Amino acid sequence: MEDNNGKNDSWERDSGNADLPGNTQEENQTERAIPTEGDEFGPEAFADEPAEEATAAPAVAAPAKANPLPWFLFAITLAALAVVLYLGQTDKAGIGGAAAKVNGEKVTKQELYDAMYKQGGESTLDSLISEKLVAQEVDKAQIKVDEAAVDAELAQIKEQFPDEAQFNSAMEQSGFTLDSLKAEIRKNQEISKIFESKMDLSDAKLKEYFDKNVEQYNTPEQLMISHILVENKEDADKILADLKAGADFAAVAKEKSTDTGSKDNGGSLGSFIARGQGLDQAFEDAAFKLNKGEMSEVVQSSFGYHIIKVMDKKEAVQANFDSQKEDVKKNMVGEEVQTKGAEWLENLKKDAKIEKL
Repeated sequence: MEDNNGKNDSWERDSGNADLPGNTQEENQTERAIPTEGDEFGPEAFADEPAEEATAAPAVAAPAKANPLPWFLFAITLAALAVVLYLGQTDKAGIGGAAAKVNGEKVTKQELYDAMYKQGGESTLDSLISEKLVAQEVDKAQIKVDEAAVDAELAQIKEQFPDEAQFNSAMEQSGFTLDSLKAEIRKNQEISKIFESKMDLSDAKLKEYFDKNVEQYNTPEQLMISHILVENKEDADKILADLKAGADFAAVAKEKSTDTGSKDNGGSLGSFIARGQGLDQAFEDAAFKLNKGEMSEVVQSSFGYHIIKVMDKKEAVQANFDSQKEDVKKNMVGEEVQTKGAEWLENLKKDAKIEKL
């Protein structure tokens, strides 16, 4: 929608905040990050993309508990992949022929290869070497990853999105297919198992980690919110009077609300939302004063005038160690991979016989 300054933005997002608060690596060591050409894969990775008109408020789920993929497993870019494919072709056809002609003058395959290699070939070769070394370590350790475990982690990623359509859109934007995403998840799990085998994961160590990071395991108070947004207070007052007289909230939202992201859903923001997850501050303060089923008075935000209704409410839950033990284990291993993965890979390279031909 457009705010009073004509800026096209999602109304619930603070204007100076490109990512939803609480999704940074510093605040949540366990936030999902699947590297693809230097980007993360998840709703937060697309926070700066213009919202489609039919898109409701971003999904705001409980903090993810799965470990991030190792930083060094990079997806191969299209241009770099072309280098690899081209090398395979030149083994058959020879590298001296022409790739194109410009007014009768040849652009040789050697010139094409040299240009492509200069743009991305060296880094791509390094990435392929790294992946080969990792694969060899996985084989050496006889690591096997269950397909069910891959599917379970894929399901956790999908839960970070409001619906299947937005998950598929993110896949398309980041250059993943379902198969390639599952392949990255599998690599992540294989490396995690290697690190896990070398760590002290006794109950005492797990409990120590849990106590240190307990806030990330607690579930905050969350609301399922619907709202009606209009541009001026006079209209908002009339709508509020109609609602208090018995008008149906969802029907009025569809007819009157100017928030294109939620009006067709009867004003619903589509998912449970906790404090500090991107709502306009005035809107958030008003919403969290309400109980389930209650409706606000007219609330002014930087986007206009709202009537807010809390459709459902989840109370805050204090986590206990026994119920979170498996998540704690995953997070400890993930943190170990993040902090020591680079050194581990460098050591593999030092001990390996690598010949660049």
